[in-house]
Amino acid sequence: MQKIKKFLMDIGQKRLCFKEMILFYSIIGVFLIGSMIQLNHMGYTPTILLVQNVMPHVQVESMEKKLFYHWMNFMTGIKWDEPSSFIIDLTPWRKQIYVERVASGEVKGYFDQDENSYLAEDEESQTYNPQIPSKSQEQDYTAFQDVAYVYKNYMTAPGKMEFGLDMLDKWNFYELVTQPIELKEQMQGPQILIFHTHSREAFIGGLTVVDIAEALKERLETAYGISVLHVTDAFYEGNNEGSWPTGGEYERMEPVIRDILEQNPSISVVIDLHRDGVNEGVHLVTDINGKQTARIMFVNGLCLNRNMAGEVEEKEGLSNPYIGDNLAFSLQTMVQMNQQYPGLSRKIYLNEWRYSTHMKPYSLLMEWGAQTNTSEEAMNAVEPVAEILAKVLQKD
Repeated sequence: MQKIKKFLMDIGQKRLCFKEMILFYSIIGVFLIGSMIQLNHMGYTPTILLVQNVMPHVQVESMEKKLFYHWMNFMTGIKWDEPSSFIIDLTPWRKQIYVERVASGEVKGYFDQDENSYLAEDEESQTYNPQIPSKSQEQDYTAFQDVAYVYKNYMTAPGKMEFGLDMLDKWNFYELVTQPIELKEQMQGPQILIFHTHSREAFIGGLTVVDIAEALKERLETAYGISVLHVTDAFYEGNNEGSWPTGGEYERMEPVIRDILEQNPSISVVIDLHRDGVNEGVHLVTDINGKQTARIMFVNGLCLNRNMAGEVEEKEGLSNPYIGDNLAFSLQTMVQMNQQYPGLSRKIYLNEWRYSTHMKPYSLLMEWGAQTNTSEEAMNAVEPVAEILAKVLQKD
């Protein structure tokens, strides 16, 4: 302790020799680099922190607290805000259970991804051969009684979620994939609502998700007689004029959309249309009728996580009574896509959050291609997606 005290006093009085100064600044450098890595893992990228400066809403105290928790977890394996982790840390066999399940193949689609990032992933994890019923057997969905079959062929989840098949136990997927989804034909007014929590997400060439949704609205109305209300409001922070979300978009979106739903009880289906963000080397494209077409991914928030005892529990403060109906909608849509246009759909992305899918049954968060797709590729997906939606909604 005396040596440390003397060392600190020498620093203050600038009496360190050259080697000691090198050692001191090396320690500081390691700490700073480590902090930057931890902040990046938490969603505060160097670009955001140092260049764009687009997160004024983040309080310094909040960031410091998160950074402290991450350092504690990194150095000790203990989650500081979860006292039970002290006990779990002394029983490493408990941690090994999930690792063994992943290694044995019981848990599929395991990959690491930060919950604050875009829904980007290694597209190699999306390479699969879904065992879907043929068109002649399309009413035979008995295989969906096996939750392992459903997850293996239709879903994926981030490793950080600590996903296990027990997170899907509460739903009967045979019932979900066969339950009828119908529009409220007897009511006057719009039947589908399309909006964008992140309306400035764009494609190569300049088109945005707003342009794609407008084309989808026109196709659904003219070809299938489905009335669509397209909300183009932006929910970005007032001083944010860029396309990068700075947080709070979902909170600003909710009261606006809830008001619209209250004013339009005829709405049966809600679509929050996004554009994914992937590594620059990933190109989400497939060939449909000779056209290069952007691929589609559905996102379902389960509002579940796993506590330190390994038990599945509902995520605090994120209730959603419509998770089952939402899973039914995304699963049926993906099944129809695989039957009519193989390759158009990516796997359903499960996560612990709820996003914008808790205000109405049959809510769908759709990732339409990615930033590496051209505007033409994105637009080419409009007709097949409209066709599939009409079929699922029994309007084909």
